[in-house]
Amino acid sequence: MQIKHLNLVVPDVPQAQTFFETFFDFRCEQRKGSNTLAILRGPNDFVLVISRLAADDPATYPRDFHFGFVTDSPEQVQGKYEQLRAGGVALEHQPRVLHGSLVFYVYAFGYLLTEVSCPLPSPQIN
Repeated sequence: MQIKHLNLVVPDVPQAQTFFETFFDFRCEQRKGSNTLAILRGPNDFVLVISRLAADDPATYPRDFHFGFVTDSPEQVQGKYEQLRAGGVALEHQPRVLHGSLVFYVYAFGYLLTEVSCPLPSPQIN
């Protein structure tokens, strides 16, 4: 079994759609309402639904809530970091080794914590 679908609730659906299309290879398959919902399909057939917050809901997620993209190589992590930086996205830290992975975090749209990482090979013990 694997997870293949996620719904993120955001205040600005077009902004979120553009972010995921531009930086993470998603494509919009369907929009509903007046910028109230977008259904995106990404790599490995993952479905990302972006829906708009209700007017009285705060634009926040619980502390430490995040989701991650896993790459195949450390070079891809560095490349994604450079692509986001060149695209004007604010990044607090360069990629670094953390919990056995090369990783960096970005706050998508300024508040949604997103991880980009690649597991590093474990050192061989003789």
